[in-house]
Amino acid sequence: MSVPSESVIICEGYYDRAFWTGWLARLGCKDPGGPVRDPWGKDVVGRGQRAFYSPSGSFIRLLPAGGDRTKIIRAARLRLNQASTNSIRCLVINVDTDEEQGIDLEEGTKPTVDAVRRLVRGFEEKPMEIAGNGFSLWQESTYVFALPWVCGDEPCDELPAKQTLERLACAALREVYPDRSLAVHAWLTSRPGPTDLHPKAFSWSHMAGWYFDDGCEFFFEHLWRDKSVATALEARLEASGAWQVGERLVNRSSSCSISIRVSSGEGAVCPHRAVTTIRTA
Repeated sequence: MSVPSESVIICEGYYDRAFWTGWLARLGCKDPGGPVRDPWGKDVVGRGQRAFYSPSGSFIRLLPAGGDRTKIIRAARLRLNQASTNSIRCLVINVDTDEEQGIDLEEGTKPTVDAVRRLVRGFEEKPMEIAGNGFSLWQESTYVFALPWVCGDEPCDELPAKQTLERLACAALREVYPDRSLAVHAWLTSRPGPTDLHPKAFSWSHMAGWYFDDGCEFFFEHLWRDKSVATALEARLEASGAWQVGERLVNRSSSCSISIRVSSGEGAVCPHRAVTTIRTA
């Protein structure tokens, strides 16, 4: 008899949750709809939680942190503390980096990866570090991944200056609908009032102009329903390594293996056994 387990995504807020809902659907996951119980028979309710089943039938919990980034690591630590009684297969920690646009993708993800490294070292002194900004705990029974929103588009006036979910979404929209991005920039720079171009000013302008029937939250889920935009999003997530983490999360198998090393930075890289691995080709 198999031991009940789940995978968990902890993200910042409801807009991230909406984006993940669309992304998980593209990865083949199903929203059971209505009341749902987790693998331990408890109702999935409260705190804005959502539940999905992967194509292989594994249970995935999506948990927003109420828009408060400081709560994410605390929530992740709490969930790992519960692993001895409620097994967790994969934990994804998802945040905006708020780094400036134009920064190297690897450099932009470093603060998030470092924070997750400190977290997992509270459970194992020398956790195994794996490709995709991930760590392996407890003899490879649990994987923890840092997944910051970043995209490598060159700095431009039509995109938010900070690396956020909004920049990722607007970059994909700019590729597919460049005239819309030009119109959004023209409006933002000509409006009377605030001169600060907050990332949400860009995304909400796209929403108000072309997705007003959806509303703010559903806008991010709807992006995945546009095949061209979804393709542009996937390319950017691939480039940052996030797409590969998504595939690992939903338990997609691959014939290749990933590399693994001691998190302390010492020792040689050794091959990881080829099971449900991150796609590298």
